Amino acid sequence: MEILRIKENFDYKKLEELDYRFVPIEAGYVSKDLATIVLTHRLGQKRKILQYMDGEEKKVKHLKNVEELRRIGAVEEPVPEKKYKNKFKIKTIGNELIVFSRLRKLYGGHFDFDEDLDEYWYYTDVDKDILEKSNLVEIVEILDCESE
Repeated sequence: MEILRIKENFDYKKLEELDYRFVPIEAGYVSKDLATIVLTHRLGQKRKILQYMDGEEKKVKHLKNVEELRRIGAVEEPVPEKKYKNKFKIKTIGNELIVFSRLRKLYGGHFDFDEDLDEYWYYTDVDKDILEKSNLVEIVEILDCESE
């Protein structure tokens, strides 16, 4: 699966010209047809282009929106998503932003937040023992990414 991103130096005012509007609660610009979101302020996901709402009709509209973004030169070349060895459900010990920043510097990887369940997932190649010794997180659950 490829990750689509807006170019780093892209002028977001051009999105407004394409009838996208900034939605603070979503931390990004949402297309008028509610098919596409360009994340601008979500931790670990800045500049990502994603389908906003589910459904086959929205998927078709999203693909058209992506083509329009490509046409105006807004899209970086796709990067294959890196596969990580481990996926940990975690609880942070201390300030989340500081913990995420330290983990990223120490071990790399990326974070996902499941809004429905209010939980964080950390994808990384680091082993459980090393992560536990960091004293930055409590590991709630472990999944082997290679089996997914």
